[in-house]
Amino acid sequence: MVPDQPVVIPLNVAELIEDELHHPGLMGLGEALKNFDRRLDSFDDDCGMDAWDHGIDTITARYTAEYRMYAERCTRAAQALAEQIPGPTAEVYIEADTNPNSYWWSGSTITNRHDLGDPLAQQLWHAAHDATPLPNVDVWLGAAYEVTVQ
Repeated sequence: MVPDQPVVIPLNVAELIEDELHHPGLMGLGEALKNFDRRLDSFDDDCGMDAWDHGIDTITARYTAEYRMYAERCTRAAQALAEQIPGPTAEVYIEADTNPNSYWWSGSTITNRHDLGDPLAQQLWHAAHDATPLPNVDVWLGAAYEVTVQ
């Protein structure tokens, strides 16, 4: 590897959460919104619809923030791990798709490829993934479910 060429590591956070390969059983945004929708009865009044809208907005905002923070933590982990490698090391960047509505399965966005073609990038991707706690989104789902109608 030439030290002046950056190491670019692709990361799609929605794929990491939703793809059964890495973490079976985790809930992506779409599933979280469906579960929220199922928990609420039909609303006939504006107050109930406002509460429903607020719940949807709360869940979406939480996923968006958590996915972005995960990519930032993963980037810092990859950079720190690269600094531990003896000899000259290139700068490390994570090219991330942090959109919780990502269409990662369509091939039209960044994906978590299984073979990056660069052994250092591959090593750093796996090491950063292992060192970085996953986005913490379900803890906040309970709060969103408890939207009360007054």
